[in-house]
Amino acid sequence: MHGRALPFAAGVKLARPDLEVIAVGGDGDGYSIGGNHFIHACRRNLDMLYLVMDNRVYGMTKGQPSPTTEADWDSDIAPGGLGLRPFDPLALAIAGFAFIDALSPCMAFRSEEFGWKERVHPVARTIEDDRAAAHAAVLAEDGYSLGVLFKDHRPSLPARYVAQSSLSEIEQQFAVCR
Repeated sequence: MHGRALPFAAGVKLARPDLEVIAVGGDGDGYSIGGNHFIHACRRNLDMLYLVMDNRVYGMTKGQPSPTTEADWDSDIAPGGLGLRPFDPLALAIAGFAFIDALSPCMAFRSEEFGWKERVHPVARTIEDDRAAAHAAVLAEDGYSLGVLFKDHRPSLPARYVAQSSLSEIEQQFAVCR
C-alpha cells in the first residue's frame, strides 16, 4: 500500500458514501510515490480526510530527504542539501479536499527539530471560500501553524460518480458468462 492509501480510500468512499473515510500516510509515500494520487484526490474533492505524518525525511529508510525536506538540510546522504524547493502540500490541498499535514518530527534523523514545540503557534486566521487568499496565506506560512487554515464550502465529488448500486449488483456486472 506504500503510496497507495488514497486510491484505496477513494474506492471505499465511492462504493460506500455512507462511511466516514480517513486515509493515513507519511510525507514520503504521500508526496513522492503517491504524489499523483494526492493531486487527483485534491482535484476530485471526495468527502474524506487525508492525514499525513510529515517529518520532512524518509525516517524509515536511513534518513534520505523527502519531498518536504528543506533545500539546504544537510545530512550524510545529501551533504549540503538537495537544493530543491520543498513540496508544499497545503498549497495543493487548498484546491481540494479535507487534509491535515501533521508535523511529526523524526528525532532519529532530524535531531535539530527537538525545539519544534517552541515554534508552533495558532494559525493567524481561518480563510473561507477564497482560494487566492488561502494560497497567499500558505506562501507566508512558516510551517508551524496549528489550526484550520482554509474552509471551502463547495460540494464534494458530484453524486453521479458515487456508486448507486449494491455490491452484489456491481459483482454481477463483472460476472464472466459460463
